[in-house]
Amino acid sequence: MTRGGRAAIAPRAAAVLAVALAAGCGPAVLWSGHTPDRRHRIEVIEEDGIHWVLVDGRRRSGHRAIAAWTIAASEDGEHIAYAARRGESWVVVHDGRPGQPWDGVGEIALGPAGHLAHAAESEGRWRVVVDGRPGPPFEAILAGTLRLVAAPGGGVRAVYAARSRRGVHVVVDGEVGPAWSGVGQLAVSADGAAVAYAARRGRRAHVVVGGAIGPPADAIARLTLAPRGGQVAYAARSGSAWRVIAGGEESGPYDEVRAIAFSPDGARVAWIARAGYSDLVVEGGALVESAPAIRGDSLAFAAGGELVYAVRERGGGERVVRGGEAGPRYDEVGPVAVSPDGRRVGYPARRGGTWVVAVDGEELPGGAWVSTPVFSPDGRRVAYLARRKGVSGVFAVVDGRAHRFDLAMDGTLVFSRDGRRWSVLAGDLAEERLYFAVDGVPREPLSTREIYSAAARAAARGPAAALEPGGDLLRAWSQAEADKPPPRR
Repeated sequence: MTRGGRAAIAPRAAAVLAVALAAGCGPAVLWSGHTPDRRHRIEVIEEDGIHWVLVDGRRRSGHRAIAAWTIAASEDGEHIAYAARRGESWVVVHDGRPGQPWDGVGEIALGPAGHLAHAAESEGRWRVVVDGRPGPPFEAILAGTLRLVAAPGGGVRAVYAARSRRGVHVVVDGEVGPAWSGVGQLAVSADGAAVAYAARRGRRAHVVVGGAIGPPADAIARLTLAPRGGQVAYAARSGSAWRVIAGGEESGPYDEVRAIAFSPDGARVAWIARAGYSDLVVEGGALVESAPAIRGDSLAFAAGGELVYAVRERGGGERVVRGGEAGPRYDEVGPVAVSPDGRRVGYPARRGGTWVVAVDGEELPGGAWVSTPVFSPDGRRVAYLARRKGVSGVFAVVDGRAHRFDLAMDGTLVFSRDGRRWSVLAGDLAEERLYFAVDGVPREPLSTREIYSAAARAAARGPAAALEPGGDLLRAWSQAEADKPPPRR
């Protein structure tokens, strides 16, 4: 199959997948999945030595071989691309049209409006091809680094990491950055305006933002880009001391930096750090709070710029602080969630052996366990998972109404983007099946074939794309199911 970089492991992953999914007579299913919006099913089958791409059960095109792990689909499901064998070469088939031949094809990415980028090999050199235009040659394109995002002012920008004889480079819109021993924490801001990454040369590490190289350090951690505005913040260690670099200003020293967060507009930044026997909350270099312990996963900004975090008090117990006002005291609190509109704050909380969900000072019923709550986009609706003492199964509690499932995966409970529906990945133990429940009603089964296919794709792309239960991929699938219109009756 395809060659180059980590893509060389793809043939083994595909072979395992084919053995796992092929059963009985007739066509063998080599790969099964959906478009990102989950409105169309995509399969790759093998029949009589020919690989076929099927969309919603209809054959689109047949080839001598298809690298199923390369299949990419646009967010709206209107565009599909994959690598296929043609003679002794490989081509990228985009919306049914094959491109130019290559010795090998690696990762494929589809961006807004069907823009296409992919890694391609010719005569032992690898390039990223964007909308048919080959970029500079390298020894390898690093797997899992190719990004194709909307550019400010229209169009797209391609970002990836590549290796040459001189070292590893980050390439942005065809411009090759300096050579490094290694790079990591590659980040692109949500508005596509800023690109940042951590880089190492020998023993010294730097942060590179927009091509500008920051001061040297022994290590870089928690590199964070503001959603918009191009601001960056990160933790840098020199010797045993950590400092936070934000807006060009240094703060510290600290023993450890546990979290960094920007406000939604990118104008403010705060962090949680450890110094001596205390945890600190710092905003813009100014001390906000000092306590024995502060949850690293509790730091957020609410509406009006109110800073939110959870504190363990010196006398015991924990409280969530919002805008300087401490909430009720509990034995323990969990991760803090802020509604998308920033107006509501919720979190799991425990007194004794009983968990509740606290939302804006109100306690919602829980039991032996509750998940972190999720909010609809307008903040009006709230949902969470709960286990009740002495009752089997898991309950999805939505707007105060409980829906029981044999099991439900934490991290997959979501509201649709219009706030009208909700979805969760649930399971039926007697029938040994998984399915997406929308508004409490089973709608779409999740087949083992699709799970195996996603795992094989992740293995081919490298550890950065690993499939984890309750992780971003399963959540994205659940989100797509919630966003799908209800089936016609």
